[in-house]
Amino acid sequence: MSEFASPTKIDWQGEGFGQVQFGDDSRQIAIFYWKSVRDDAKSASENKPIFRDIPYLRLHPPGERLNIIDRPANEDDKHRFPRQWNQFVSRQSQVPEGTPVDLLYPNHPAYADMLRAHGIYTVQQLAKISAHAIDNIGMGAQEAVNKAQRFISESGETAALNKLRKQLDDKDAEVATMRRQLASQKKQIDELFVRLGNTLAPTHEHLNPVTPRSYDPQEERINANHPMAEVARKGRVVKKPVKAQITQLTDLLAQPTLEPVDLNEDDTV
Repeated sequence: MSEFASPTKIDWQGEGFGQVQFGDDSRQIAIFYWKSVRDDAKSASENKPIFRDIPYLRLHPPGERLNIIDRPANEDDKHRFPRQWNQFVSRQSQVPEGTPVDLLYPNHPAYADMLRAHGIYTVQQLAKISAHAIDNIGMGAQEAVNKAQRFISESGETAALNKLRKQLDDKDAEVATMRRQLASQKKQIDELFVRLGNTLAPTHEHLNPVTPRSYDPQEERINANHPMAEVARKGRVVKKPVKAQITQLTDLLAQPTLEPVDLNEDDTV
């Protein structure tokens, strides 16, 4: 097989510069490991066998254990399979990302172990193995592939439905929160009106204040002793005479005999 996988994407690292990403865990199994290799130059110079550890790469499609590339790893491999390389240098298990095949066979763990022995670790890998890999695995391989493909299809539909349900739940929660906030604000406003006696709006008296008249003691005494004041005290409303009219009535009362007086319409109410 060709070890050069098709490019999958470009990781742009700056204006006009990017790094081409190769490799696909669902189509390639890439395993980095340390291998002891004889250093011929040092062995010859020191006249004894000298070995050193070199990082190697084992590369093969899932299920095709006979079609394997095994060689020293280079810098391109680190960029081509960055996740596997990082797992290797951090001494983590180098398994592809995806749904473990154990999920398809909870009651048959031996079959899941057999798939892993052929380099198939995830459901996504199993769904895409080649015809050669199916022949290599043997009996039940095609049924396993069909089962993996159905699982992915159903999982995608379920994931979309669950996403829609979550969006609806989030929207309902947002609406409920807004309603609680509006109810709380209305309650605060109502309480504020109660505390202020519903006098938040300015009244007519506030906008048009009446200027009080200055107090005149003489006028007050005249009004209190005037015959019309008695009528007012008995319950009839009488318009208070102006100062000139009071003077005229006072002069009339001082006469010994009162003559009929023709009062104007404005003298009484």
